[in-house]
Amino acid sequence: MEKAPKNSTVLFLGDNIYPAGMPDPKDSTQAYLIAKSHLDAQLNTLKNYKGKPLFIPGNHDWYTEGLVGLEREQDYIQEALDSKDVFFLKMAAH
Repeated sequence: MEKAPKNSTVLFLGDNIYPAGMPDPKDSTQAYLIAKSHLDAQLNTLKNYKGKPLFIPGNHDWYTEGLVGLEREQDYIQEALDSKDVFFLKMAAH
């Protein structure tokens, strides 16, 4: 990854926090720390990466409070990477 060019992209394709997304730390500290650890392991692979990371949530990322938990995951990733342009969440119209 360190040798990848600036115009490269790395995709994290869903189920980034298995098995049940990003819990609220106030509700379940242990579950939050485990989920955070899963994300941190992925984020650590991006150290010295010059390209564009992109996270796409999978079904397991939705399992803790649906959109609320997913937005918690999005906020965590965006803050860690200091970018609003790294988490792709597209809501499908029904």
